[in-house]
Amino acid sequence: MKKRLVIISGLVAGALILLLTLNATIEHPNEHRNGFARNFLRKDAVKVAAINYPADNVTSICGEADGSIYFDSKQPGELFFTDKNFTGLKNITIPLPSIKYLAPLFFTTIEYPNIYILGGNVRKSIVADLRTQEFKIHDTHTTSFNKGVSISGNSFIVRDIDTPTLNLLFSKANYDNDNVQRENNLSEKLNDAGFTHDGMLDYDKGTHRLIYVDFYSNHITCFDTNLNLLYRATTIDTTNLSNAKPGKKGTSVTNSKPPIMANYFISVSNGLLYVISKLKADNEDGQAFEYNSVIDKYSITDGSYRGSFYLLSVNKNKLKSFKVFNNTCVILYEGQVIKYRI
Repeated sequence: MKKRLVIISGLVAGALILLLTLNATIEHPNEHRNGFARNFLRKDAVKVAAINYPADNVTSICGEADGSIYFDSKQPGELFFTDKNFTGLKNITIPLPSIKYLAPLFFTTIEYPNIYILGGNVRKSIVADLRTQEFKIHDTHTTSFNKGVSISGNSFIVRDIDTPTLNLLFSKANYDNDNVQRENNLSEKLNDAGFTHDGMLDYDKGTHRLIYVDFYSNHITCFDTNLNLLYRATTIDTTNLSNAKPGKKGTSVTNSKPPIMANYFISVSNGLLYVISKLKADNEDGQAFEYNSVIDKYSITDGSYRGSFYLLSVNKNKLKSFKVFNNTCVILYEGQVIKYRI
């Protein structure tokens, strides 16, 4: 019995030492000045409605139609949606065949009555009608991709891998034919499987522009639907260089240590880019930053900064998804959806 207690005590002590070591090696950027300031807007976001839901059922926000908000689940083609009064969640399922490895890497866009699904691992596109539940499945004719967004009923943009070089590049493809257009000098070529400039991709229907924001640096890239670069800009923080440290391990590429995230989520609407930042500004109160989600707003026209505002975090619940539709902001937390007027 004593020997067992000694072994257990040793394991506990070893685990504690490991945690302390990890904590010492991980940087904590918000414990010191980050070299930038925020201009907070006087108009506060107003909470309009909230819905509770079983935490495992809903994974992300994927679209809006006539005030109804649509949500993805872990299963491709299984959707949840609200009515425009936000009174509850209902379910609708497209009866897709089983496609091995379609989940979890898939991207859903709602343009009612159509739903568009892009499968990054299986290189498939799916177009379905939510009214009739009829669907068509096509090959994307791209390589595997880790980002994807539909830009029309005919075409979509993905960030797919150039296998020989391990560069991730943007491509434009079509739902109903095999035409694929590859970018020209939009992405920095680092042969690192996209780790250094991993980020978030979104499309603004109002301006017909695509925005890509890095996770680990302040880089913003704006380009049009023909993959022409329009401008490069930065978020207001000073993280000019990505802190991701990718390295090769056999035939694969992985990060050698956990990178520090600068930007967490993005959404675009009506010519504006909204970024949830993970970095505290020098003029920000520590508690205000800790207990709220700070959103920085930028013009999609030129990337200029337009101010910041807070959204109150819900019991420190994990934020899972974030979308802006005109003057409505919808945030998906673990177990709750909240709608704000901004």
